Amino acid sequence: MSADTGGEARSPRVEDLPKYRGLPVPYLVPWDGEPGYEPAIGVSLTDGVWRVAFADERPGDRDEHGVLWYRNEPRVDDDDDLVALPHMGRVHERRQRECMRRPACQVCGRSLDPAAVPWLLPTPEMADMGEGGHRCTPTPPTCLDCVPASRRYCPALREAGSTLLTVHAFTVWGVSGIVHNTPADAVELLGRRRRGWIGWDSELLPLTAAQEIVVRIDAFDIVDAVPVDGPAPRWPSPQGGFTTIRK
Repeated sequence: MSADTGGEARSPRVEDLPKYRGLPVPYLVPWDGEPGYEPAIGVSLTDGVWRVAFADERPGDRDEHGVLWYRNEPRVDDDDDLVALPHMGRVHERRQRECMRRPACQVCGRSLDPAAVPWLLPTPEMADMGEGGHRCTPTPPTCLDCVPASRRYCPALREAGSTLLTVHAFTVWGVSGIVHNTPADAVELLGRRRRGWIGWDSELLPLTAAQEIVVRIDAFDIVDAVPVDGPAPRWPSPQGGFTTIRK
């Protein structure tokens, strides 16, 4: 599978994607050698601010906000002995960031019109899309051509139902990731780490090892909604859940 981020003409349709056990492998899924990993992380006081850092930090480990990101190693495609397998149910951190910011389809990687982005969400997420809701999601867009396959194979969409939006405005709100403890609160928290959604204005951002971009959906129309469906061949579900942390 190529991680090419070029123009739309080079992006595969869902039927052209590589297959695993007969199912198409989404652009967002990491392959052998690509899954994100966390090198040794330390917490230190720099200019009066507690920050997380890799022991062997490299250029590109941080984004323009100074946020530390989990790494993805490049896949080796020229090794004849490599049998590439997708890590279904996991997310390639860099491609997730790309899909959110470009924006692009999480299934085929195709660029989308930022003024009218098709966005397919599990129906429970719609509870926060009303007046007063936070309207945030780490789920990237899905192009209209890939919506049917997503609804057929994705367990989160099949088991909870799905709602298709046309998003006219969105804001990159923050990140999801692991919040590490400072030495000051390590005794109280017993060294535990918290997984959450962290806004750009949060005091916890310097302590976060980021895994995904979170966007806020600001203006949208509902295209349609599909209720819970029955069993079918399916992509495995991602692990874990998140808590929103703003301050």
